[in-house]
Amino acid sequence: MPEQRIVLTIDEEGGVTAKTDGLYGEKCIEAVAELLDEQVNIKSLKKTDDFNKTQSLQIQNKLSLKQGES
Repeated sequence: MPEQRIVLTIDEEGGVTAKTDGLYGEKCIEAVAELLDEQVNIKSLKKTDDFNKTQSLQIQNKLSLKQGES
């Protein structure tokens, strides 16, 4: 699974910017909200092109049964 990261930047006036890497769509927004624990009032939200990407899941181990096995 690709690394997932959230980078928070706080400016001189106390404004917070969050940028995610490896998280896409609503999962991105949910992860930032969970991290900030709803302590921050979000004034604006800018979605990048990555927002519309889908996240893939890779299966590394497969199990197959042959007929007659249980």
